[in-house]
Amino acid sequence: MKRKIFRQLFVIYTAALLLSVVFIDLYITRVVRDYHLEKLRGNLSIQAALISEHADFNPLSKLDALCQHLKDETGARVTIIDPGGKVLGDSDKASAFLENHLDRPEIQQALIADSGWIIRYSDSVRHDLLYFARK
Repeated sequence: MKRKIFRQLFVIYTAALLLSVVFIDLYITRVVRDYHLEKLRGNLSIQAALISEHADFNPLSKLDALCQHLKDETGARVTIIDPGGKVLGDSDKASAFLENHLDRPEIQQALIADSGWIIRYSDSVRHDLLYFARK
């Protein structure tokens, strides 16, 4: 009789403990992820502001080389586009071979609100990335 009650209590407490651990793990993972995303978004915003204020965007300059230099300094991929979405410079690929970026969600947000961001799947690296755009 005592063994049966002990076994039932043990199963109930074990199940409650496991559910608690799973819930706490999911909650903490979400909080930490959101915190790091907000910090990353803030850092990208600052970097984009500094780049847009101090870089020479003269169409005659070599913007691919500038983007590569900026990537070396910031660690983030840098792409410069014109108001129509045409890629003028890129740190990872030759800008002449890149498609128009005007239809991308972060670009559309930036056109409306001066900056935009989204987490979306990247076909080139095959996982989700945070994209940030500044007008």
